[in-house]
Amino acid sequence: MRLIDADKLDTRERGNNSQRTMWREIEWLIKNAPTVDAIVLPVKAGQTIYRVGDPIKKIYEWDVAYIEVYEDEIEYVDDSDNRFTADDIVKTVFLTREAAEAALKAGENNAD
Repeated sequence: MRLIDADKLDTRERGNNSQRTMWREIEWLIKNAPTVDAIVLPVKAGQTIYRVGDPIKKIYEWDVAYIEVYEDEIEYVDDSDNRFTADDIVKTVFLTREAAEAALKAGENNAD
């Protein structure tokens, strides 16, 4: 994914704009605009997450309240102040109820 860094765009006129077509302007931007590195987060603020409770084996549902970005990691905080990282997804945090139910069932099968 390539994001254009709008703060660094040179907005000065580049020739006679009336002679440029919209597509030529877009083409120029794609080739010449400064870019920034971007990451796509696996979870968004406001998204519902699911956890399997321990020791009571049931599924709990929370919403991600906010995301904290540090130099070496990204932490997600739900509306119950539980914290998790991307490494916890599919281990203890699930993005769908179905995935949490499958983990709950797998845990019950392993307990036997």
